[in-house]
Amino acid sequence: MEKNNCHCSNSIDCHTGKKKKINCLKCKTEPYEINIRENYPLCKKCFLSFMQHKFRTNVGQTKKVKKGANVLIALSGGNCSRALLDIFYQYHKGAENPKSGKIQRFNEIAVAYVDDSIITGQNNVEEIKKIVSPYNIPLIINSIEDIFSISLDENNYSNIMNIVNKEGNNKEFTLASNNNIDNKVAIKELFDSIPLIADKESLLNNMRLVLLNFMAKNSKYPVLCLGDSSTKTAIDVISYTCKGRGSSLPLDTGNESEIVDGVIMIKPGKTLLKQEFIQYNKYLELTALPDIEMSASDILKSIDSISAGFINDLQKNFPSTVTAVVSTVNKLTMDKNNYSQYHCSLCLYPIRKDSEKWYASKSITEIKDINNFDYDHTEVYKQIPQFYQYLCFNCQILMDSIKPQDNQTLHLPSYVACRFNKYKSDSSQ
Repeated sequence: MEKNNCHCSNSIDCHTGKKKKINCLKCKTEPYEINIRENYPLCKKCFLSFMQHKFRTNVGQTKKVKKGANVLIALSGGNCSRALLDIFYQYHKGAENPKSGKIQRFNEIAVAYVDDSIITGQNNVEEIKKIVSPYNIPLIINSIEDIFSISLDENNYSNIMNIVNKEGNNKEFTLASNNNIDNKVAIKELFDSIPLIADKESLLNNMRLVLLNFMAKNSKYPVLCLGDSSTKTAIDVISYTCKGRGSSLPLDTGNESEIVDGVIMIKPGKTLLKQEFIQYNKYLELTALPDIEMSASDILKSIDSISAGFINDLQKNFPSTVTAVVSTVNKLTMDKNNYSQYHCSLCLYPIRKDSEKWYASKSITEIKDINNFDYDHTEVYKQIPQFYQYLCFNCQILMDSIKPQDNQTLHLPSYVACRFNKYKSDSSQ
């Protein structure tokens, strides 16, 4: 019998040339409507069930979350967090019904939104209220400038970190009272002093995450649910590594992590693609906020946008790209022996013991054109601000990017000064 070497698509009958009817891979009866994952065609009903199943599985795998905990769902309004809010609500509502037979994992749920319009220029507060209103659950809104007046510890320090220019274009970090600080002016001047878009993105992301953790802790929600997709996780692997934040990838991309005592961050959407969240919203006619549009020149200046373009292009041609990247990064672990007892005063992530040495090597490379990690760094150490030993490598770079004008005093949030005070006191004992 002659061997059939036809390589036609699965949807084409090799003999007749006509399209074959492809049924849903799950129910086997309904024709498929969507095939986002290669060779995984699903009908609408099975796709929505697939999304719920993935979510429930991810929630069930959380080890640190206690039964009956309150959950604060972080909402940006984008497609991923918008869909995740609906999935979480349906999951929680279904478990409330005694006849469903489902376990009531959580007690109360609420939504948190950080208004960063003072930085981005886009005020979406009213749109967020419209999104959350049908669910009849609490909505907590804080402005990004509130980061300047929060306290993450029991002791409420009134100090703030000042940044001023010194001779030779060096910066000096000093502690001062924050009684006369206008939060809106302080954050606007701080971001205006950073020339690079990539550094502004990093600082905004750091501050937003810290503020969300504060909102969760302050409102008695020990679980903070983030709307990260597997697509975003894959992008973060590239962008964080480029920004000098690779050492904290296991925490940044993990299923659950903790940077503020008493608040566990979970990512139940981490195994779902961004395109799947978008399709979920389309099927259920859920309104999401559009992505922020950037000019072509700005995209080239943004590490996040370049990384997103790189991953998205690969995903189009090789549909398993995101899954492969996420599966690989999930295997990463943090060796505690390589990390300091302190956490970064700005982003709150662990500090590598050798972060200062890497910074000194960076300085030597730039100033003396010597790329030798084992070089004697003594002289360079003297020029590094004491504050830097309580920052991770990425945040050291962020501090370098801040350029105060002559006779201008810039400010960092009070929680940064609080951590610096605490660590400095602990190290002197």
